[in-house]
Amino acid sequence: MKKIFTLITLLSFLLSYGQFREGIVYDKTGKEKKGLIKVKRFDGIIFKLDENSKEIYYDEKHIIGYDIKKENDIEKYRYKIVENASFLRPMKMEISGKISLFSVDNSGTHISPMGPSGMMIPMGSFSKIVYFIEKDNRLIRTGTRLNKKTLKLFQDCYTLIEKLDKKEIKKREVKKIVNFYNSNCNN
Repeated sequence: MKKIFTLITLLSFLLSYGQFREGIVYDKTGKEKKGLIKVKRFDGIIFKLDENSKEIYYDEKHIIGYDIKKENDIEKYRYKIVENASFLRPMKMEISGKISLFSVDNSGTHISPMGPSGMMIPMGSFSKIVYFIEKDNRLIRTGTRLNKKTLKLFQDCYTLIEKLDKKEIKKREVKKIVNFYNSNCNN
């Protein structure tokens, strides 16, 4: 039973992270390369021009970002540095505008320290989207909802602040807030 469980876990991990998808890589000079992209779980991407070409490893030292085709959608990822941090990380571009919204999916598995047989046992999985707002070339972590610090970024939009105060829009509706700002308050 343990062998089957281990095999299924290993295969699901390999299948979810081992796929090449159509995409575009943007290098530091602004040039684009179209081809196939495989996202590495912890760092960087692997790029190939086509199925038969040589694999090339890229990370934040080589590129500014990449786009990946997923089903009928294109997901855009850009390497960004968060205010008060000293490292770049790939972030999914959710919304682009006067205020841009990026996200990072912090997902994983809860593991119990030790089971009866001495093996670690998965207890369940979790997924938490953490948002980052970019305005005037400053990228600020907002978490899953807006707080006092990030609300200041929207203070030039009285209509939006009024809607938030009246709770017509909730502070956890981050995408809705950024879309409203970009559509109605973009002075």
